[in-house]
Amino acid sequence: MRGNSRKGSIWLVAVIAALTIFTFTFTAAASQVTLQPSSRVISAGDMVTLDVFVVPDTEIAGMQFDLGFDGSVLLVTNVTEGDLFKQSGRETFFNSGQADNGTLKNVYGCVLGKGGISTSGTFATVTLSSNSDVKNTSEICLKNVVISGPDGNAVEAEVVNASIKVLKTKEQESFLKKLFRDLFI
Repeated sequence: MRGNSRKGSIWLVAVIAALTIFTFTFTAAASQVTLQPSSRVISAGDMVTLDVFVVPDTEIAGMQFDLGFDGSVLLVTNVTEGDLFKQSGRETFFNSGQADNGTLKNVYGCVLGKGGISTSGTFATVTLSSNSDVKNTSEICLKNVVISGPDGNAVEAEVVNASIKVLKTKEQESFLKKLFRDLFI
């Protein structure tokens, strides 16, 4: 009798452990949203593109985000829709948002009609220009990210932000090299 009780206890512990592992496995999944700059280091006055790349962990049909950055270093010049929701010739709606000093707000888009997509792609491409008078690093952060499934309910999202370092302009670098050469040679 005692042996059966012990086997039952071991069996119960094994079942609880298995359920715990499955629970953590399923709740840990999230769609990943990554900022992918075309370059992480640019010269003052140069432009850089920033892809908002999405790797869905489930079928999705809509997305929105805001973007925060140092407005004294970078300026939004353009926002275009990527290929994420246009896959397989899907019809979409896209709003490029409103840019203000250090923010880009209300960028959103969705698939029109039923269903969604489950393959990776670029949701939006943001073109930024750097201030020609400033050299600094700007953190670029996704904010208020919401991804929705075809049923309209939000799905979990994991965000990976980026930074862009702005160096002196090429003309300034050439001038300084010449100045140092003339002073020390």
